[in-house]
Amino acid sequence: MRILPKPQVPATPAAPRDAKLWKTAQAFESQFLKSMLEQAFSGLSGEGPLGSKGTGADAWRSFLIEGHAKTVTAGGGIGIAVPVYRAMQQRMAGGADVRA
Repeated sequence: MRILPKPQVPATPAAPRDAKLWKTAQAFESQFLKSMLEQAFSGLSGEGPLGSKGTGADAWRSFLIEGHAKTVTAGGGIGIAVPVYRAMQQRMAGGADVRA
């Protein structure tokens, strides 16, 4: 398995508002990944933690998928957080043209 380099993260925000924007951008990426992983695992059947059989399989699958999404995002993500962060910065600065 090849490990990709982390995407360029915006410089450490100087203002608390920038730190909050970065956290929000990461949360957006994590939620996006969770949605994609839920679709990927939705058709699995059988026994085991990702299968459809067993007590609470759906709940445990949801926790596992959420954990995967957060781990990928914390490790650099797939590159969604950076443009979202920049777009939010422009929006906060009053920029009219917000393109990620």
